[in-house]
Amino acid sequence: MLSLKLKPYIKALLNCFYPKQCLLCKTKLMFDEDNALCQNCINTFKKIQEPYCGLCHFQLSEKKDVCFNCLEKKPCFQLNRSSTHFTHPVKNLIHDFKYRGKERLAHDFAQMLVQSYKNFPIFNQIEAILPVPLHTKTLKTRGYNQAKLLAQNFLTLLKNEKKELALIEDHVLIRAQLTPSQTLLSRQERFKNMENAFQVQDSIPILSKNILLIDDVTTTGATLNACAKILMEKGAKNVFALTVARD
Repeated sequence: MLSLKLKPYIKALLNCFYPKQCLLCKTKLMFDEDNALCQNCINTFKKIQEPYCGLCHFQLSEKKDVCFNCLEKKPCFQLNRSSTHFTHPVKNLIHDFKYRGKERLAHDFAQMLVQSYKNFPIFNQIEAILPVPLHTKTLKTRGYNQAKLLAQNFLTLLKNEKKELALIEDHVLIRAQLTPSQTLLSRQERFKNMENAFQVQDSIPILSKNILLIDDVTTTGATLNACAKILMEKGAKNVFALTVARD
């Protein structure tokens, strides 16, 4: 009982002596909040507006059903949706999230994913969530899979809103090949680089399921496409994708 009475005072002291700040504008955040960013900064992120590709969510300059790339080669996933453009400051924040240990950004990014999830009714058919896996060597070096952190926070936020989805376990879809970095590769090279990069080790959790892939960034869609291809081959009903940013 005493600890309950003291709790508000302890929080007040922590807010006073160890104030949390927005990573962008340095606005004070409450100590017990999970956010790393203030809402004002999040509101400045550039949203993807119509016209955009109905499949990969690429921003278009004129209204079309799909972009040239998806028309030329239809992706294996049903569609991808992204919460914002991969531009400043989102680009730097995602880099911090992936490579500089700013794991607490997962909560802010997951909030954005939840909003995108709500904005597109087609996601109502989703039955299970699957974060894009890292190779074991990459995971060991980085210490965490940023896509899994996003998925876990995403599911927690959905659960708070009385919406529950299953999180598919790590062993189901694995990154079988440690492929070279995609950064300097062309679109064609990226797709070639991702061929056979993923394997399904246990098809039972995905059989006849509508799966939602979660990742941080969609660039060419090569990684999402490779995941979706093997998932569909191993019995998934449909594969959709949801990412924080679209390059």
